[in-house]
Amino acid sequence: MVTIQLNGSPHSIPSNTTISQLIDQLELDTHSVIAELNGEIHSREKWSTAILEASDTLELLHFLGGGSV
Repeated sequence: MVTIQLNGSPHSIPSNTTISQLIDQLELDTHSVIAELNGEIHSREKWSTAILEASDTLELLHFLGGGSV
């Protein structure tokens, strides 16, 4: 297990977990998420190869749809 910072809080994950695997574990919609790893936006194409390491900082940003009032 390794501990990363996920959206500002410590989060333990199995070793060798990729961004893609974590997003799947969290049951997030991949079409509405942006991943920022250690201050750098990672494209969806990189998610399956970006292995998360101890002390990494990952921000998962969600887009919400809405309309005008």
